[in-house]
Amino acid sequence: MSLQQVILAPSWGRRWSEPGVANEALARRISRLVGDRREEFLIFAQWEVADALSAERIVADHVVRHPEFAHYITTKYVLHEMCEALRVHGFYRDFQCFLVTHPLHAERCRDIALGLGIPKKQLYGLECEEVYDLGSIHPWTWSRSSYLAYESAYRFCAQFLPI
Repeated sequence: MSLQQVILAPSWGRRWSEPGVANEALARRISRLVGDRREEFLIFAQWEVADALSAERIVADHVVRHPEFAHYITTKYVLHEMCEALRVHGFYRDFQCFLVTHPLHAERCRDIALGLGIPKKQLYGLECEEVYDLGSIHPWTWSRSSYLAYESAYRFCAQFLPI
């Protein structure tokens, strides 16, 4: 029996009503991974990536969207929702998990996924090309330097606050 293959794809940046170039790059990376074997994968994507997947003729199996009360959702919230959906689908231990991220987002996403209980030996990181989105409403996704400054501040605050 082969292991079920799961893709987790949190977004990178956010535009108001369209995926944006970085999320389109994530969708292309997923498309290359899946190829003509779509039925072998369960795809869990944040809505921006799920929307971009439509250009690749792929429909996500589970989409994480903003709850009505939130304008912004954290990476931790997104991955938590994806892990809960995994449990609903019956995945507790026997699966391969491909975490598809922007290169600068990879470490944070991996740390969160491991903290949420995805076994390290089953977690495979895949990155899209390093693109930035000047049209994003999140300024930390506009450039490498803006993200590194944001991530440094986040990690500093995370030492003292339950982020």
